[in-house]
Amino acid sequence: MKVLVLSLSTGAGHNSCANAIVDCFRKKNVQCDFLDAYKYISPLLDKTVTKGYRITSEHLSKGFGFVYGLQEKPKTDGEAAIAVITNSPFATKLLQYINEYKPDAIITTHVFVGLMLEALKRRKELSVPCIGVITDYTIHPFFDCLHSFDYIVLANELLKDRARRKGLDEKVLLSFGIPIRSQFTEPMDRETALEKLGIKTEKPIILLMNGGYGIGRLDKMVKALDSAQGDFEMMTVCGKNERVKAQIDELETTHKLYNYGFCTNMDVIMSACYAIVSKPGGLTTSEALAKELPMLIINPIPGQEERNAEFLLNTGCAMRVTKTFPLEEAAYFLLHSKERAAQMKQSIAAIKKPNATQKLCDFTIDLIK
Repeated sequence: MKVLVLSLSTGAGHNSCANAIVDCFRKKNVQCDFLDAYKYISPLLDKTVTKGYRITSEHLSKGFGFVYGLQEKPKTDGEAAIAVITNSPFATKLLQYINEYKPDAIITTHVFVGLMLEALKRRKELSVPCIGVITDYTIHPFFDCLHSFDYIVLANELLKDRARRKGLDEKVLLSFGIPIRSQFTEPMDRETALEKLGIKTEKPIILLMNGGYGIGRLDKMVKALDSAQGDFEMMTVCGKNERVKAQIDELETTHKLYNYGFCTNMDVIMSACYAIVSKPGGLTTSEALAKELPMLIINPIPGQEERNAEFLLNTGCAMRVTKTFPLEEAAYFLLHSKERAAQMKQSIAAIKKPNATQKLCDFTIDLIK
């Protein structure tokens, strides 16, 4: 039994999700390979797309959001055909790898790869089952073009209506949730987490982070939170941005601050904290939900992160920081209203999907059998 998991490096979440799936299969003694499709097809293409995504999302976010909104409209058969045909040249190169590996099933966590697989399916050059995984709390543009796919995994069953409205057949929809790493599914009490981190405190800790690449002024967020009234401590995760970490290291704060760079123990960090201040990326959101962390949403990228924010707000799992409802006020709400915090935790418990990875892998194994 062999499974192939395909993704792209546009944003950290797609590959993180893919790697979680791969790890789960391997723990089940299923042969599973991971491929970053654009890196295989063309390193130049990969570099161009990845760099373009980062520049657009960081510096041209309004334009990105506008284009994203235009692409959200349900596609006509002609529009879907154009999207698939555009990806056909890339699909031909990808087919070489697929034919050499000979998988029994293919899973992709990125819709651009999905369009390549769709092209191969329509050309009758690919017959193995294909499963697409949507890594945000919405239906990404172009997923409604994947009519030859066997299954599409949604972040939550509440998104089924949106999927149907975009033309996806309900029979192919699986509401497993967004696959995350297994450590986020393992219970860990706060005392154990604090001990692992070497921290001694009885005060609530508010976690601040701003994505795997550290995009945004995290130092300003720290200053704003530090001005909030309350007896609490702060923790920052700066991602891969060493410059931001150095800036925060130099800050003098009223509340005690623990400052980290890129971390591989986010499950422990989240278990130690009272709430999280973050951009609502799909994977970060799913991990925080698994740890039942109330969220204070800040700086969502227009497009998929705006849709994630809408979902979290409409399900009662988060509050959103704005110019007229700044971070210090949002933190005050959460620290001084135990009822509000309890309501958010109750809402989180109702929609979280911590076992998404396990369910997807078990389903795929049964499908192959």
